[in-house]
Amino acid sequence: MRITLLLVAVCAIAAIAVKSPPTWPKQYYVEGIFTLPYVNLEEPVAMHYDAVNNRQRMSYYNGQDIYTWRWDKQLLYEVVPRINKMTCFVQEAGTGPMVTVLPDLSTWTYAGKSKQRNIMCDTWTQTVTNFNKTAHYYFYESEGVPVKLYLEGYDFVFGSHPDLYEFTYDLYIPNYVDEMVFDEPKLCEGQKPIANVGRLHRAKQLLGKMNVLNPRKATNEFEEFAARFQKFHFVEEVEKRTAIYNANKNIIAKHN
Repeated sequence: MRITLLLVAVCAIAAIAVKSPPTWPKQYYVEGIFTLPYVNLEEPVAMHYDAVNNRQRMSYYNGQDIYTWRWDKQLLYEVVPRINKMTCFVQEAGTGPMVTVLPDLSTWTYAGKSKQRNIMCDTWTQTVTNFNKTAHYYFYESEGVPVKLYLEGYDFVFGSHPDLYEFTYDLYIPNYVDEMVFDEPKLCEGQKPIANVGRLHRAKQLLGKMNVLNPRKATNEFEEFAARFQKFHFVEEVEKRTAIYNANKNIIAKHN
């Protein structure tokens, strides 16, 4: 009897060890709810993701706010309500980066089966620690279909107190592209792009909020410094900020 139980346990462990995570396509469509419980916020989100052509479209609150990121053209089409009518802002946006709501699971650990939203799921976990602050990530999928993703702990993207951030997937269509959603919105026709730093910053923060659910480990001294003091920089700023940090560090070293 003991031998039988031992064999069952060994087989169960072996099954967990050889489980391979799903890989996500470079093009997909997702609908879901992004939740920040500590502020009692539930935000419906829809994402058209096209990494093949370097573009994505984010829709918030059931289409009330729509951001079409044409990284391939370095443009952002922002269609949002302003006072009592919908308004378009066309902005110079740079070249990225793309933001996904389907994290790369290749380095995550398989943690067996669990039931989520009344669905039996495979569970994947990842733990990241920066400066004695730890974040635990959990991803649930059923036969390659995403069900739920959440972070329990510290938000390394924007910096906050430990809490829970959650994204529940209501609809997932892999290998899907709707070319029409990436067209210039009719409301934006005839507008020339502008360089509005403040408005672009807010738009990128809104997009970057989705990155909260993607594990992020500081990879160099400057990133560690930025994480420690809760400084957030867009990709195009990092090189410049790193150079300033290194120059100041050299000045301090010579002074000492």
